[in-house]
Order: sequence, then C-alpha cells, then structure tokens
Amino acid sequence: MTRRSTVYAPGAIVVVDFPTYDPALAGAPKRRPAVVVSSDTFMSFDDDVVVCPVTTGTIRAFDVKIDWRNAGLPRPCVVRPKPTTLPPRALHALVGALTPHDLDNLRAALSLVLGVPQPPDDPDAGQTRT
Repeated sequence: MTRRSTVYAPGAIVVVDFPTYDPALAGAPKRRPAVVVSSDTFMSFDDDVVVCPVTTGTIRAFDVKIDWRNAGLPRPCVVRPKPTTLPPRALHALVGALTPHDLDNLRAALSLVLGVPQPPDDPDAGQTRT
C-alpha cells in the first residue's frame, strides 16, 4: 500500500468533501472544514482519515465551541463530535488547527458520544508529519 505524503495531526482543520444525503443536492459532496480526529497510529496503517465536521449551524448537545480565530476559521463555529471516515482524495487543504484546550474538549465530547473512556494523554497530539 502506498502511503500519502501528508498525514494530518489530530486537531488539524482541513477542508474536505463531506458526502451529503440531501436530495436537493443529488448526493453531491459538500465542501466544508473538518477536524482530524484519527491518530497518527491509525493513519500509519490506513489511508482513510477520521474527521468531525465544523459547522456554523445551530448548536446541538455535545457540540464543542472552539477558538475559531486561532483555528484559522473565518467566523464563529463549533465542532460536531460525529466522526466520519473519508478517503484521502476528499481532503483538500489545511486551514489551521484546534488549540490544545479545544482538542481536549473535542476528545471529551467524543468519549461521551462514543461511550469509550478517554485516555489520560495522547502521544499523537500536536504532531504533523509530511
């Protein structure tokens, strides 16, 4: 298996093509920002990337408010802790990154949503490989 040249670190904000289920869009993907939540370990074995969508929509339970300015985003938004796996061809550009505090909050929300305990420390946090 050929590895892609860029592996985004957990917390990286990237522009991706999300699949849509809106009949009005006829299944066309929607380009939007997302936060990488897959670990470097996962990405060293698999080309797919696990991401959570970033949205300016109505805030729902478990959504994580983020420091949008420091994250490189143009307006206030939240991260929705609903992970999706995407192929590398769906990732288009690096926008920025969550602050360590926001990434910790997202991990806590994912832990609640998925019902899995949060590990005490993540050795992958804040690393980007090229």
